Amino acid sequence: MSWTPGDSKNISILTLTNMYPTRRRPFVGTFVRSHQEEFLRLGIPNDLVADRGESGGRLAILGKYVSLFVRSVWAALRRRHHVVHAHYVFPTGFIAWIAAALRGSALVVTSHRGDIWDMPRRSRVHHWFTKKVLERSDHVVAVNEKLKEEMVGAFRIDPHKISIIDMGVTTAEFEVADKRAEKEGLGLPRERLLILFVGVGFERKGAGVLLDAVARLGEGWREDAHLYLIGGDDLTPYRRRIDEAGLGNRVTLLGLRPHEETRRWVRAADVFVLPSYSEGLPVSVMEAMAAGCAIVCTDVGGIPHLIERGRQGLLVTPGSDEELAEALVTVMRDEAIRRSVAAAGHARIQAYDTSCKVREILSVYRRVLERSQPLSTESR
Repeated sequence: MSWTPGDSKNISILTLTNMYPTRRRPFVGTFVRSHQEEFLRLGIPNDLVADRGESGGRLAILGKYVSLFVRSVWAALRRRHHVVHAHYVFPTGFIAWIAAALRGSALVVTSHRGDIWDMPRRSRVHHWFTKKVLERSDHVVAVNEKLKEEMVGAFRIDPHKISIIDMGVTTAEFEVADKRAEKEGLGLPRERLLILFVGVGFERKGAGVLLDAVARLGEGWREDAHLYLIGGDDLTPYRRRIDEAGLGNRVTLLGLRPHEETRRWVRAADVFVLPSYSEGLPVSVMEAMAAGCAIVCTDVGGIPHLIERGRQGLLVTPGSDEELAEALVTVMRDEAIRRSVAAAGHARIQAYDTSCKVREILSVYRRVLERSQPLSTESR
């Protein structure tokens, strides 16, 4: 079967990713799974090699990438693909480069933040590999404008070779008709003002600043409001902070929850807060917008391109518990503002639906393949 310009169903894809939801990491790489489901719905062949490792530590990390390498090479040898698409530039993009080279496939790499802002700064070797993968890729996808600027400025990558496509969200999964009924389904009072935080890495996501903001409010906290935090690894220091500040009647740590249960919490939430220190374009915020939550988050990464300050959400300075406390008071006390930003966010996020984003990615594949010779996808 050969690829014909304009016929997306004839594109065969191999997706490689070190980010994929598991029991221990239910929020990581959920967009990859959503994209796979959309490709399947469209009838487009898409093989997946994903890391589903549950353990941590250096040896486990080494083992996961050795496994990813072996399985990727085997997938490339077993079947020929038009496009090999890697999520994360290095090391996954480097593995994808080898897999693509084995069978003459086109290489597309998506950058998600840390692979451009953090990984290359670890050493000259990391920087060199990152630059080489970006240079050798047929096309690069950045999830926000700032990532593209960094690639052009720090790595001298041709801007015409980079497309900005965020990963989107499957909006239908978060649509809700009655938040009070959703709360009741979780065993909560129907009239409770539910404020929600979701994040695996509490420190980077600003959970500490959030607790400081809640403590700062004192009597300004609304009586029927309650903050729930989902995620985290070691919750001991956060439990201690809650106890020491006497916040037990305002804050509940839920720990890690399965993805489906987390969706139920997002659908039930009235306010979603994410005071991160750094972000690409957080899927959790997009999910909360789709669920009709009023958004309070920091002005970092790609968030300002998604949320216009004061319109689709309230933006605050990273690390400022004072600004965060003021924003929380606003959404707790002013129902008109809370409803307004929630409605504007819900309307805005419709353009970010997974189906739209997958079609943008398919457009990238077509442009890449139109510059090269059609490739047979028959197994050899």
